[in-house]
Amino acid sequence: MKFIPGNAQHIGAREAQQDAFAFSDLSEASFLRHGGVLALVADGIGGLDLGDAASRAAIAAFLAAYQAKRPDEPIPEALKRSAAAANQAVFESGERAGKPGDIGTTLVAAVAHNASLYWFAIGDSPLLLLRDGELTFLTREHTFEAELLDHVRTGELTLDMARRHPERESLTTYVGAPRLGPADRTLRPFPLEPGDCVILASDGLTKTLSSEEIVAEFDGNTAEFCERLVKKVLEKGRSNQDNVTVISLLASAEDEVARAEAPTITTAQRRGRRRLAWAAAAIALFAGTAFWVWRQWICCADLPAPATPPVSSEPAPPSEANGVL
Repeated sequence: MKFIPGNAQHIGAREAQQDAFAFSDLSEASFLRHGGVLALVADGIGGLDLGDAASRAAIAAFLAAYQAKRPDEPIPEALKRSAAAANQAVFESGERAGKPGDIGTTLVAAVAHNASLYWFAIGDSPLLLLRDGELTFLTREHTFEAELLDHVRTGELTLDMARRHPERESLTTYVGAPRLGPADRTLRPFPLEPGDCVILASDGLTKTLSSEEIVAEFDGNTAEFCERLVKKVLEKGRSNQDNVTVISLLASAEDEVARAEAPTITTAQRRGRRRLAWAAAAIALFAGTAFWVWRQWICCADLPAPATPPVSSEPAPPSEANGVL
């Protein structure tokens, strides 16, 4: 199975871009065989400049750590190790800024390998799966709102009380803390099917568009899909629109990728080829006719007619070819 990437990003109505994203090298065949394709999105928190620095530090450290994966290292373990490296990098950035543990970022990482998906997520940047026209959230947000909803399910709070809580959007864990907190991760492969579209995003997407609006923009072209989603977000015209980042991996069978990459022949080109074929056939017919006329009337005019071969009444000798032996 092959994976076709797509991405789009916009600053929204904010003063700085705090989102960051990356893909691993899709052209490195030897690494793809054991490491697959890595996709990453980080959404920085903790102030404009520091949020930007945190997301970029997390992406760079995670990507470098995962690229060091050994062929015998399981993908879930490589993701966990890389997340620890990202957390350490962001924490050290905070120390250098004199704010240890006070800056951070969300992080969602997904690896598509063969026909399987693995992920590691901290914070509220979602990982989604679009399959057969249905959108599924694969990860759970690490926000206080998620904990409030747990209390709603147990009857300790009403839904209205949970939605009105002033701290409902606060993160309960993030990358950049003194110790890496709880994460949403896979220990076993999640099966993928041809046509599946894996989406990683910052919450600027899912807090602006509904699942139905996201699905409606998908037409099988992953690059244009991401661009249309960002455009749809901006069309909402929200005065406080957050940064929005959308990246995706479209699962496709290898023969489908080959067909997609094959040169397209237009209708005009087909007509031109047919005209050339008819012209070539006409020339060949004319040349053949001319040669026959020349042979009959010029080349062979003075030659005697060939003798008629004698007709034999004897049966043909037996042979292996006609199956008699």
